[in-house]
Amino acid sequence: MENKTEKIHKPKLEHVALALTSTLKINKWFEQINAKKKIKLSRKDLINWLIDRLPENLSAGDLNALIEKFYDNEKYLRQLLREVKAAKASGSNENLDIILKTKKLDARRDQEEVPVSNPSSLGK
Repeated sequence: MENKTEKIHKPKLEHVALALTSTLKINKWFEQINAKKKIKLSRKDLINWLIDRLPENLSAGDLNALIEKFYDNEKYLRQLLREVKAAKASGSNENLDIILKTKKLDARRDQEEVPVSNPSSLGK
């Protein structure tokens, strides 16, 4: 009998809840696919195919659009507060001013690395 000390690693499945508008769009695509009656396709295969067609990295335009749509000032401030509390708990002398300066430097560095003039590639 063979010794099975090695574990078989299966890829982790991730379930994502879709918004109603996204679900309606997917249903419409399936109507179009089923009208052709040439292929049998699962929802999983369709979504994976759509995602695989997109580039590995988001463009600067895409990143800016995401920030514009989803940035939450209060959530960001709560995250900064958690970082200050964690720094104090670990004995660090960091305060909010130091953390904010670090965040601003990181943001400037990110803007310099990614030119803003790139066109958006999402939705194509």
